[in-house]
Amino acid sequence: GNPPDRYLSNVVYDARTIQGVPILTPPASGYGNQDLKNEEKHEIEFGWDNRFLQRRLGLDITYYNDKIVNQIMPLTTPATVGATSVFVNVGTMRNYGVELSLYGTPVRTKAISWDSRLNLSFNRNKVVSLMEGLDYLVQANIDNGSLLVRSKPGEAAGNIYLYKRKTDASGNYVVEDNGFYSVDYENLQKAGNIQPKVTGGFI
Repeated sequence: GNPPDRYLSNVVYDARTIQGVPILTPPASGYGNQDLKNEEKHEIEFGWDNRFLQRRLGLDITYYNDKIVNQIMPLTTPATVGATSVFVNVGTMRNYGVELSLYGTPVRTKAISWDSRLNLSFNRNKVVSLMEGLDYLVQANIDNGSLLVRSKPGEAAGNIYLYKRKTDASGNYVVEDNGFYSVDYENLQKAGNIQPKVTGGFI
């Protein structure tokens, strides 16, 4: 079908030749979007900074909570409509978490000073809502849908879904006559999330 009028593309097809035969191919380009709105981020943050032992030891604790409204992302479109993607205001996302920082100066003399810092960050997020007509976002599709990374309202972004092996009443995996495991292709099941539970660094 044709894309909505608000999505504009300057080039429909690229002309080229393969072994002297002229062909037309869809360009690897995106549609413009006249209805694109500014992405907005609303955030609240609280922090607590402590220093001890004549400033040779310190601890920072920060809590943040933000909401990204009208988040801009590219959505894939069928190449037959003249472009492969379009930027849209895909929805609203909420992030919240805690950042910890422990720092100090284990060695301080007239000749040398050694400063160290350990940072840890615990971030969580949730997809609040998506644009009308979009039930979920697919960030990755592996092996023709055998494994999906997707984001759905009410869930964390980047959940991993896959088909698991069937089990019998005792919990043993079911093996078919050909020697392969029997897979339950009727139900996608959540297997985890691509986001780390904690990130950090040491300086």
